Amino acid sequence: MSTNPPRSSTPLFRPRFTLGLVYFALFFFFYCGFIVLPALIEIAWEVSFGPELQELAEYVAREQLRGKTSYVALAALLTLGLGSYARILPGLR
Repeated sequence: MSTNPPRSSTPLFRPRFTLGLVYFALFFFFYCGFIVLPALIEIAWEVSFGPELQELAEYVAREQLRGKTSYVALAALLTLGLGSYARILPGLR
C-alpha cells in the first residue's frame, strides 16, 4: 500500500524575479512616457500629420530623454522596491 507524500501549502514555482523584471520595465516605460508626453502633445498640435511629424516626434523624444534615463531607471527601481516592501504589487507579496 503506497501513501501519498504530504503536500505543502506553498506553491512549487514562484516567478518573483520574472515579475520583478516585468514590473521594472512597466514602471520604466511609464516614467519615460510621463517625461516625453507633454512635448509630444505640444508638437502634435503644431505640426500636421505625416512623415515630418514622425521624424520630429522621434527627435523630440530622444532629446527629452537624453541624460534622464538613469534617473528614470532609478525611479522605476525605487517604485518597484517600495511596492514590493508595501506588498501592493501582485505576485511579489
